[in-house]
Amino acid sequence: MKESTPEREARRYISKQLTAQINNAQAYPDVRTVVVKALSDIKDQLRSLSNKVRRDYSLKPGEPLMFFYVKGGNALDALLERPAVPPPTLFDFGRSDWDTQVVINPWIPIPAQDALHGGVEDIVIDVMQGAGLNIALEISVFPPHQNPLAGQVVDLASVDIHVPPGQQCLVTCDTPQTFRKVYERDRAGLHLFTSDPLKGIGTATPVTSPSVLPPPQPPVPQPVQLPPTPPPPPGIILNDGIKPFVLYRMGYTWHARWVKDPKAPAGDDPVTPRPILMELIDVTTPRRDTVEAVTVWSDIIRNHLVIAEDAGSEERWRLPLPSMEYHLWEGLTMLCEIAAYPGWPGADKLEKRRRNVQRIHDWYRDQQGDLATFGRVIDGISAAPVFTDDKNCMQQVDACMREVKARMQASSSGFDHGALSANHTQHLLHGRQWGAHRVATLLQRLGTSTASCGYSDDLALIGTLAQNPYLDVTQVPISGVDCAMIIRTDPATLRNATAANCLIALAQDLGADMTIEDSLHSTVRATGISYERTLVIFDAPRSPTARVAKAILTLTTAGPVGCPFRDSPDGSGQAIASLLDMDNQRKVAASIIQGFVQRANLSRQHEMIRVLLPQGE
Repeated sequence: MKESTPEREARRYISKQLTAQINNAQAYPDVRTVVVKALSDIKDQLRSLSNKVRRDYSLKPGEPLMFFYVKGGNALDALLERPAVPPPTLFDFGRSDWDTQVVINPWIPIPAQDALHGGVEDIVIDVMQGAGLNIALEISVFPPHQNPLAGQVVDLASVDIHVPPGQQCLVTCDTPQTFRKVYERDRAGLHLFTSDPLKGIGTATPVTSPSVLPPPQPPVPQPVQLPPTPPPPPGIILNDGIKPFVLYRMGYTWHARWVKDPKAPAGDDPVTPRPILMELIDVTTPRRDTVEAVTVWSDIIRNHLVIAEDAGSEERWRLPLPSMEYHLWEGLTMLCEIAAYPGWPGADKLEKRRRNVQRIHDWYRDQQGDLATFGRVIDGISAAPVFTDDKNCMQQVDACMREVKARMQASSSGFDHGALSANHTQHLLHGRQWGAHRVATLLQRLGTSTASCGYSDDLALIGTLAQNPYLDVTQVPISGVDCAMIIRTDPATLRNATAANCLIALAQDLGADMTIEDSLHSTVRATGISYERTLVIFDAPRSPTARVAKAILTLTTAGPVGCPFRDSPDGSGQAIASLLDMDNQRKVAASIIQGFVQRANLSRQHEMIRVLLPQGE
């Protein structure tokens, strides 16, 4: 449903108020208890699912298959606001809905991944349905004037929307609530939307209208609109129409309308055509074979995202919470998105994001007495030394956003008359010379007998994409990586080419400020499964933590049939890799690189390639 900008702002404003209302642990402690228990149930059942899939698919016992954790505002509040004495508890903190994420190992066999994704859907929906009935039961004991589902008038004076003269905004809870499923056309073959009413408490059929209202109590002020009786369980949505994620959401839907008399049974025009959410629980799962799935998994494995069951020793149900460093990365990433992309959907939350980063900065300063972690993260995401010791957090955040904005603008200006500019072309050709010399040295010192190389840099990618008459290659951002290559080699060389061994082998050929990181992965090809190791060579001339990726090298065990090279489209005679290998290389490299602009641009290149290589989920 189309809505105007003022309507969208009004919907978000009302949703924020409704969500804060039902998630108020002091006003509705029993609702909070049901929600936290539901999250704990999801955690426990996902652990059982992992064990089952491990047995069914004969997977090694030591390899993690899946992680589940609480993120977002409540998780951050739990770290920042919980007192040491009495014992901290998740039942008292947080004012927003509960954002959680399930991340599945992107490198285990695809059938095992599919089994985990299917099991996650079954578990999350089943737990949400049970929790919804319990929430309805808890709400049913509240008198009308304390019931969170009672209709209410919302003051929209702070929202830039026209209020009809003499009218007010009345919001009422929908009854019945529904279980909605939304599927994306690329996966379902058509845009598909289903909606089924949920059964209410104590009813054999879906709740369709309020039952007998309680007797009036004159001494107690009544709400402008009585809540539905009995209260319906919150609605559930399975949104399979978001490209990088599957979203499961539990919460009540409301509608707002302009009314002259809030107590009237019917209203006039809607404030917004779309339903308004009173959110309780969100569970997101990155899709298989996406940059998001690989990146989040890599962050966990590399300890950039540390998860601990840290809900207090006295908790009945303990939940996995990410570390403060995770919240810092997340907060700065959101600010970088606002800086990098004009009109970014999250721009309306700029001040909130800045406040959260300030709170985290102050926590490191006051609670830890050390800003080293803050400096490492903000320099890393900026890929520039923006951290200073003057304690002014917002000046450093502003410097980070300026750096990201400038780099992103530069990465979008690499074309001239629809083709890669001469300057960028020459720069990449120099990068090929630099890379070819070092790859030859590396292979020689690793003792490999045979190897074949194909370029996979921006020059190769854009030249390949430009052969399609329908693609606008000027939309491809410049990655900022000087050299990228695919190297066919033998399994022994692949095993030996660790980051540490490669750094030793190239010690005399790399600058003193250069480092190497690597990641093992695999590819399903027409000829079978091949195994790869992607190496990213970083340069950090100004600060050890402000690293820029200079080269990406991927070694593969695939042969010439599974991993073919072909002549460059420009007729230079230089071999270039296939789109499949360029795509996989960018996906893995993005998971290693911490700098926002290079990670974002490699991800965008991955999306452009997928236009020509649609593959599964």
